[in-house]
Parts: sequence; C-alpha cells; structure tokens
Amino acid sequence: MKKYLLSFVLFSMLVPFSFAHEGGPRLSRAEFRAKLQEFIIRDAGLTDDEAAKFFPIYFQLQDQKRAINDKSWQLVHQGDVENLSESQYKVILDGISNNRIAIEKLEKEYNYRFHKAISYKKILRIHRSEIRFNRFLIREMRSKREGR
Repeated sequence: MKKYLLSFVLFSMLVPFSFAHEGGPRLSRAEFRAKLQEFIIRDAGLTDDEAAKFFPIYFQLQDQKRAINDKSWQLVHQGDVENLSESQYKVILDGISNNRIAIEKLEKEYNYRFHKAISYKKILRIHRSEIRFNRFLIREMRSKREGR
C-alpha cells in the first residue's frame, strides 16, 4: 500500500516531465519545454514581452523542482529494499514529505519572482494552463495508445 501511495504522490509531482509520445519517439527536454511554453503562452494569454521575461524564471524553478523530485525518487527506491524496519520507512516518508514542502516553498518564493515579470492574474492563469497542459498530455497519450 505504501508503494502505491508513494507512486501516486510522485507521479502527480512529475507529470510534466514524465510524459512523452507513447509508442513513438520521446520528446527531448528542449522539445517538451517548447511545447509547454507554446501552450502556456497561448492558454494564459502572455505577450511576447511577458513570455521573454517569465520563462527563464519559470524554467529555473522547474529545474530546481526536478532536482528535488529526483531526490524523492531516490528515497522511493530505498523503500524497494525488503525487510526495512518501520522506522526506516518513516525516515523515507519524512524525506519525501520534506521534499514536497521544499517544492511548495519554492513555488511560493517564485510567485514573487514571477510578479516582477508579470501580474498575479497572469501567474494564476499560468497555473491553470499547467493543469490544462498536463490533461492535454494525458489525452494525447491515451489517443496514441488507442490508435486514434
């Protein structure tokens, strides 16, 4: 049960980085970022000037979040070892929780940085766009898997 819970938690944190064209060539990081950026610009209604100021900061945050998520995956893999004690599982879970808290703190900090480039209204639109983009990727994967 713990493995499934951990998998779900980490999957939800890594959706933007884990999807590629199933059954086809994987997107490179640059291709993925270009696709994401295009989607956000269009969906959130960013101007060229706003996008030029916003995305360097945004991708800096994404890189930091990815590094933290990588640490969480390392912790999850530590839990794959048989015969760990309850206290060892607790240490792993605490580490994962602390990483999630670190990501939340980063996101809050970066909202202030984003505001130097764009309005809070557009920042909220971008958050919504990220959710829509993740849904778009999931639908795209399903349609490719079903042969549509």
